Amino acid sequence: MLRNSLSYDYGKQAGLSLSVLVICSLFSARQAAAAYRSADHLPVDTSIFQPADAPATPAVDDGMPIEIGVKFRSVQAGHINGIRFYKSKAGSGKYQVHLWSHTGQKLAEAPFTGDSSTGWKEVLFEKPVAITANTTYIAAYFSATGDYASTNPFFTQGVVNGPLHALANGEDGPNGIYKYADAPTFPDDNFGTNNYWVDVVFIPDANSPVVKAAAAGAHKAGPDTIAPVITALKTVSNADGTATINWTTSEKADAVIHYNINAEDLSLQTEDNAPSTNHAMRLSGLVPGVTYYFRVASKDMAGNITTKPSLSAPPLKFTLPEAPCAIDRTEFNQGNPDIGAAVTADGGVTLQPALTEEFLSLVKTIPEGWTGARYNNDGTAVNNNGIITANGIHIFSNNPFEPGSTMEFAAMFTAGAYQNIGFSIDQPYVDGPWVTIGQGGSGDGNIYARASNNVEVKLGSNLLDVMHRYKIKWNATNFEFYIDGSAKPAAVINITMNSKMYIQISDYASTDGALSIDWMHVAPYTPSGSFSSRVFDAGDATDWGAVTWHAETPAGTSVAISVSAGNTNNPNDGTWQTFKPINAQGEAAGINGRYVQYKATLKTTDTKVTPVLKEVAINCKGNGRMTEKAKESVKPAATAAPANNGLNIKVMPNPSADYFELVSTTPVNDKPLLVNVLDSYARIVESHRTVTPNTNFQFGQTLVPGSYFLEVIQGTQRKTLKLIKIK
Repeated sequence: MLRNSLSYDYGKQAGLSLSVLVICSLFSARQAAAAYRSADHLPVDTSIFQPADAPATPAVDDGMPIEIGVKFRSVQAGHINGIRFYKSKAGSGKYQVHLWSHTGQKLAEAPFTGDSSTGWKEVLFEKPVAITANTTYIAAYFSATGDYASTNPFFTQGVVNGPLHALANGEDGPNGIYKYADAPTFPDDNFGTNNYWVDVVFIPDANSPVVKAAAAGAHKAGPDTIAPVITALKTVSNADGTATINWTTSEKADAVIHYNINAEDLSLQTEDNAPSTNHAMRLSGLVPGVTYYFRVASKDMAGNITTKPSLSAPPLKFTLPEAPCAIDRTEFNQGNPDIGAAVTADGGVTLQPALTEEFLSLVKTIPEGWTGARYNNDGTAVNNNGIITANGIHIFSNNPFEPGSTMEFAAMFTAGAYQNIGFSIDQPYVDGPWVTIGQGGSGDGNIYARASNNVEVKLGSNLLDVMHRYKIKWNATNFEFYIDGSAKPAAVINITMNSKMYIQISDYASTDGALSIDWMHVAPYTPSGSFSSRVFDAGDATDWGAVTWHAETPAGTSVAISVSAGNTNNPNDGTWQTFKPINAQGEAAGINGRYVQYKATLKTTDTKVTPVLKEVAINCKGNGRMTEKAKESVKPAATAAPANNGLNIKVMPNPSADYFELVSTTPVNDKPLLVNVLDSYARIVESHRTVTPNTNFQFGQTLVPGSYFLEVIQGTQRKTLKLIKIK
């Protein structure tokens, strides 16, 4: 039967315990050691320090009992079989080894009963103690006579050997810890960065992955030949054409992703050479619906590299979700409203109001249906591309509007007196009642909701000199005032108006700031209307997926969406599918074709209010053309490969914060160039159909920052480049 604890000289017979020698008496010492350590039995044990490591001046004798120890962690779970310590003084001193938790709980102890020589000594516990990975423990021994080994300074850096890591001072409080006491006790005092040369005998769990501890700038216990271990590998793919791949390494290392749409050819890569243990790499310019294959790799500072999955295993993969291939936000003016619908100046779709005035007039400053009158001889009205600026003049409608009307307009008020827009009972604007948004005579820099019953309600103090959207809602017993599309009124004035009223746009004084108005809409609205979008081109046949939209739908209003697809760019040629209703947000269109179109049907049961369609998006899966664009998206070339007798192009500057300049050379002078700019989803975002060959051509001024592709076509010749637009 084994003794309660086993002590021996670490330098003799590869650490063979005396008990093993007893029970293995038929073996030689070397055979017994090999049997005890063989891979068929237990994993080879590990310690923090090597047998050759030793203090330069080992002998310290305080003459009083002391407990001394070292804080350590393991990045692998396993068992502490015992404690090693460097015996600094010859003779038969009295020592006892301990394993403590970081909170001071004694986990194991055993007495040293070995020989009297100096050097590394090892004491095994009666029962191995299980430890948890990445948790601080204290290996210590009690010297009853007060002798010990010491090196100071030392723990300004940690010590790493395999999975074990003796902590640097400050990693988890001080290291090199001690406690003077008459009996064994938890050591929690510290002086400097002392190393008291205490160690452990550690055996990792058989099912625990081989992991190497990491510590920046640590003392190395022998050459580093262990590659970092990759764990916590996670991939997040996004509908915007990006994917993020995260992983951790057991030590600081670089990060590389090898990827492609072909599992047999992971020739594309992105990398980060900054050493770290936490890696987050972002891939961009990916194609919705396309599956990508990848491996990750990390190399530590010693040159050891790990690849996951290994090169002998299949690569990992992720598939990008469907993403919008057809989006309408501010491009509604490229579609077609019927007689009951209207596209607003700020880009939405509404029911047709009784008045839709954009103030565009090629002949007169003041459009038909309106009249202007000066307050002063020097009063003026200027129409600049549909924005009327009034100064010392008022403009009023030729026809009055019924009670219950709602007026909405975009206007810019400036510092001045008596600037107002709203309703009045008369056209000359000399009598009441009236209800407006604007300023009285104080000119205090604020905008008010105003009425002829001497009520003024401040709407805000930061509304001057900027175009804002205002609304006046005429109710049975009051008027409500709104700013910039807010759902809640900014002010309410209680006043009852049962008579028709005219619209006034008025700036009384010509000696101060002017009043500008961009557009105006006045309800009531038509009960229903429909809007047919422009035709969207996916570049090739694709499966159209989830349909989503954003709309304001006040009580009594609704917006319904239906979709159709085809393989020609003419939705009326009889080959397209019939429109399919989309019954809920996110429902799949379930149709296939290169081109797609949607129809929005707007309705209201209260003609004072209208729904407002603000955005429509239709997802699609990747197709052949998009896949080709995915291949091109990772090519950093700024210039197309030259051809001897064909079309050649180059772009300068690239990247660009402003415009790109295309330089084309071709032997064919009588055929114009078709120049397309496509986004990462292969959607054409800019097109020029008659560019003169062999000239310099500027484009891309309005592109937002991001990655694009230039496509130049002349007859059967086609060249492409990647473009980068920066801020």
